Amino acid sequence: MDFPVSSRKLLERMQQEPFLSDFRPVEQCNLDYHPQRGSAIDPHLDDSWLWGERLVTINMLSDTIITMSLHEAPTGEIQVAVPFPRRCLLVLYHDARHKWKHAVYRQDVEDRRVCSTFRELSAEFLPGGQEAQLGAQLLNIASNFQGMPV
Repeated sequence: MDFPVSSRKLLERMQQEPFLSDFRPVEQCNLDYHPQRGSAIDPHLDDSWLWGERLVTINMLSDTIITMSLHEAPTGEIQVAVPFPRRCLLVLYHDARHKWKHAVYRQDVEDRRVCSTFRELSAEFLPGGQEAQLGAQLLNIASNFQGMPV
């Protein structure tokens, strides 16, 4: 894949892991959190129609906490605070991807935090899916990207 050098090397390293060997991201989302600005991200599930089974995030610059919450629990909401050290990779998949919401709360951003999240296409956009042709186009664009990230 032709990403900026640091992203390309990161993807090559990720794909050395057996669980991510077939991971073909079509999006890289970079977020920059600053405690002075009150940076945070509310509990959410990433779209399942477009984005595939695995969400891969690398945390850079500082440690933080990812809060996972399950709203369908018989006893009410369950929250789990997951330490996310700097320079670590988090892969959300299966129930963690589709049932548990994830968030980074304002009080958990103590220092500047930069993260990159990579998303793959859902089965609907892969060979055999209803949108396979569009998926092939998107994968082609992503794998040949030579512009500047925005």
